[in-house]
Amino acid sequence: MAVQKFLIGFTDENSGFQTNLKPWLINDNAFETLENAYVYRGRVRKRFGSILLGDSQLNSRVRIFMGTTDGSGSFSGTVPGVEFEIGQLFSVGPNPDIFTVYQTGTPASMLSTSAATGTYNTTTGQVSISNSQIGVSVFFYPATPIMGITQYLLGNANDFSTIAFDTQFSYIFDIPTNFWVRLTAGTSVWTGTDYNFFWSTNYQGATADLNNLWTTNFVPADGIRFFDGTTWHKPVLNYSRGTIIATTDGSGNASGTVPGATGFIGQVFIIGNTAFAVVVSNGALSTSSINGTDIMGSGTFNTANGMYTFTGAMPNTSIYFTGNNFIRTGLIIVQFKSRLLLLNTVENVNGVDKTYVNRIRYSGIGDPSFPTQWMMDVPGYGSATDAPTQEAIKTAQFLRDRLIVYFEFSTYELAFTGNQVQPFVWQKINTELGAKSTFSEVPFDQVVLGIGNVGIHACSGNNVERIDSKIPSLIFSFHNDEEGTLRIAGIRDYYTEMVYWTYPSEVRDSNFYFPNKVLTFNYVSNAWGINDDSFTSFGYTLLELDTPGATWGETTTPWAQNLALWNNNASADTNVKFKCVVAGNQEGYIVALKSDVAENAPGLQITNMALSGGGIATLSVINHNLAFNDFVLLGSVGGVTFTDSLGNTLDRVVARVSVDPFLSGTPNSITVTSLDNLGQPMTMTGTYIGGGTVARVSNINLLTKQYNFFTSEDRNIYIPRVDFLVDKTENGQVTVDYLVSSTTLSLVSEGLGTLASPGPLPGNGTLDTKPYDPSLAPLERFQSRLWHPVYLYAEGQCVQLQIYMNNSQMYNYDLTTTTGQIEYVALQDFQLNAMVFYATPTSRMQ
Repeated sequence: MAVQKFLIGFTDENSGFQTNLKPWLINDNAFETLENAYVYRGRVRKRFGSILLGDSQLNSRVRIFMGTTDGSGSFSGTVPGVEFEIGQLFSVGPNPDIFTVYQTGTPASMLSTSAATGTYNTTTGQVSISNSQIGVSVFFYPATPIMGITQYLLGNANDFSTIAFDTQFSYIFDIPTNFWVRLTAGTSVWTGTDYNFFWSTNYQGATADLNNLWTTNFVPADGIRFFDGTTWHKPVLNYSRGTIIATTDGSGNASGTVPGATGFIGQVFIIGNTAFAVVVSNGALSTSSINGTDIMGSGTFNTANGMYTFTGAMPNTSIYFTGNNFIRTGLIIVQFKSRLLLLNTVENVNGVDKTYVNRIRYSGIGDPSFPTQWMMDVPGYGSATDAPTQEAIKTAQFLRDRLIVYFEFSTYELAFTGNQVQPFVWQKINTELGAKSTFSEVPFDQVVLGIGNVGIHACSGNNVERIDSKIPSLIFSFHNDEEGTLRIAGIRDYYTEMVYWTYPSEVRDSNFYFPNKVLTFNYVSNAWGINDDSFTSFGYTLLELDTPGATWGETTTPWAQNLALWNNNASADTNVKFKCVVAGNQEGYIVALKSDVAENAPGLQITNMALSGGGIATLSVINHNLAFNDFVLLGSVGGVTFTDSLGNTLDRVVARVSVDPFLSGTPNSITVTSLDNLGQPMTMTGTYIGGGTVARVSNINLLTKQYNFFTSEDRNIYIPRVDFLVDKTENGQVTVDYLVSSTTLSLVSEGLGTLASPGPLPGNGTLDTKPYDPSLAPLERFQSRLWHPVYLYAEGQCVQLQIYMNNSQMYNYDLTTTTGQIEYVALQDFQLNAMVFYATPTSRMQ
């Protein structure tokens, strides 16, 4: 019977990852497995890559300026905060000497990439450096997880600063210098854990032309703070004027002692229409008008003994004192209808902290730091309203001009009434679908997407519906231990028309609890995919260049792996800025996600390295979050030389995690094996001195549906050949494996030609995405897309293709490329535009 041809493309909404049906029933252009790839504008692409946000691995990490070295190149000091641990780092100078904390001690020596020496005390945080560069900057790298990335809006249109948080500090990305700078002024140290994430919102300052960034990490001791562009402030948000403690006399005078005989800065006295705020420990009170009336009187207060005096206040008038009645913190903080709102609050009630999980508390209109702005018993200012449910508020997001609030098992709208006495009321939208992840909600014009308790939901404002019908069981595989649901975060990538959610999979425990996957959703074609990645937080930044800090002579990404046109997102004439998604991880790195870059930026630090011979090494990598058989790229490994079996020296090498760190219980170390492109162990020599990095090397894994184009004829299928339309690469290559008759047996690597299934040898399944030899195909080197065939020997009830890179391809590299750089096959792009199956019906199905 003649061979028939069947075209498979990816231009409709039926492609992507699909698990709701058996593999033979899913759509022809869908995939049973789609890992480290996604469907994008009619083709299957390798997952997004990333670039360092700064122009080096050190500039792309949050860091703290410690001072400068003296005339002998020495420096001593104490790092801020309370976390002093192995894995932290110091750098000295623009061509940095790097000092790595690889052991505990009081103090102990650090690794050094130069002749300089240094010690660090992991009990006190004291550092001492000697004989380094003279008169240069010293930076400290806390190496703790990124717990939030937000935008601080500037006065210019389409302009903002990017601010990031780790567990203790906040930082701003300085575009002119391309590195992170710690924000130190004011109350700038936080005390959260690695699951206390930061929620921020922009709101007006003391006047409408000013902007403050209000922030919470839901830690009562840290409170709620705002950043005014220079300084972090921690205001006391008094929600009540308190009780009457005395009355002024006929002259408006009074003196006495407050209940408890002590006080603190931020408390407020109210006499008539004048608020007297405590702004110093002992001295004059600050006065302000309530409702625009004249200020009357002056006063003093001593917080140590609680004694107060008033002179010339409103005569014969009650004196109210706030006492210990203030807002400690809130899970969420948003601006809505010209007010600042706190959701799921912790409040100090007469000196006792109480949590109100179903409450929103709102300020009056205007500056939320004004003394009476949150007081519910002063007319015209703030108040609170509790939802008619005992469920806890989990998250909130805006849908056009509506605030959608998600509880544990239901969804409400906080509706605006227009009545300033009671401006907000609750309206239930859905009684059974809620949310479980505070940072998972992603806004759109028509809906809000997010991770719910039983699915991935879209809220239209009228109802909440699941959108994950193609992958209905995935949500139940999310890991919940170690506050796993709090670690789920989502963001929208406008450039690629995708949504990303970082999440911990089911293969997690108390040692490996950081997210290890990214769920991708193409909201245009309704296509899903999964990436291997470890991010703790998402955010945005504005890039003026496609690769910040890069020139033709300096770049962190080889040009062969950078698929973008130079400066394609910006114009020197228009100064167009590109809103780019950035992601932070568990070691304090922040990278920009780029769909036009084929490899991942180095996001892990090698704290120490022990060589074992035979291409094997054990790396100390704190919170690496890597799994068995993951591939990584080792670079900038100071003191260690990599040499292949032909004597070539490589500046970076691909290695495989060869001992299961999960079973071994080693979250801070991995054993890796590196082979050269002839399959021989890479020779590693020397002694590690620091500066090394680890980048994840992503291996695509595409498992198609189980094809039989003749099922309706009750016939088996024979497929001798499949043609693939792929984008051209420098030296790319993948393996096209195949399985028949719903088995899990690979016919390329373990099936045909073996005792398990004897028969003709089927070849190695290699699909080249690079041009063929010019003598055989002279035009291919000038083409952008290539049709390349793979020949199979596939006959059965159905045939299923699996596309991936085998271990040899992951290790393989080319030393003679047109770029003059070492090009690893695994770092090449992969784009599949279409497939043409050559098929023939055979015997009847048995």
